[in-house]
Parts: sequence; structure tokens; C-alpha cells
Amino acid sequence: MYDITCVPKRYFPVKLTAKDGGGKLHTTVVEVEPPRLRTLREMFDIVEHSQNVQDNGSPAKNVIAELRDAIRKMLSKNKAGYKVPDEYVEAMDIDQMEGLFTAYFSWIAETKKEKN
Repeated sequence: MYDITCVPKRYFPVKLTAKDGGGKLHTTVVEVEPPRLRTLREMFDIVEHSQNVQDNGSPAKNVIAELRDAIRKMLSKNKAGYKVPDEYVEAMDIDQMEGLFTAYFSWIAETKKEKN
């Protein structure tokens, strides 16, 4: 019998920064776990929705909210069980969000290629 609980966990370290109301910079590092299948499907749906919005030239307001929520969900599934506050996600610009997704999906692809 194959016991899936014996598969070693892998983590994707992410450094987050945000300023509080007083202008003080806060930094935290979370070790993000690989996504579950449902979360992965949701992320790909957002990417597809974003592409459709770009192709149709319609407003991207909902896509931005979906992207923010997906990033918060992705970052909050971490080794420490730390729920990442909105401030960290809101502090990111669109290039940082895109970079995070690109790096995260690259990490998923790399870990998939490695032998367990």
C-alpha cells in the first residue's frame, strides 16, 4: 500500500513587505505549500478570465479583485498556518503580483519534475 502521507513536503519561500499607517515597514517570510487541485483550477480560471477581459477590452475591476484574493489564498496556505493580512497583498503592484505568480508556477513545475 502506498501511503501518501509519507511524501515529503516542499515549500516556496516568499518575502512580503508592507507599510503600516505610521509608515513603518513590516517584513515577513512565509513558506508557501503547493496548491491543492481546487486552488490550482481557481488560479488558472483567473488567468483565463484575465485573458478574456484583455481580448474583449472590458474593465478589469473584477479580475484585479480575483487576482488579489487568489494571491491571499495562495500565500495563506503556508507552513506556519499564518493568515497573510490584506496589507501585504495590497502593497504589491501588478508587476510584483505577476512575478509572484510566474515564480510560483515555475516552482510547481520544477518540483513536479523532481523525483519523490
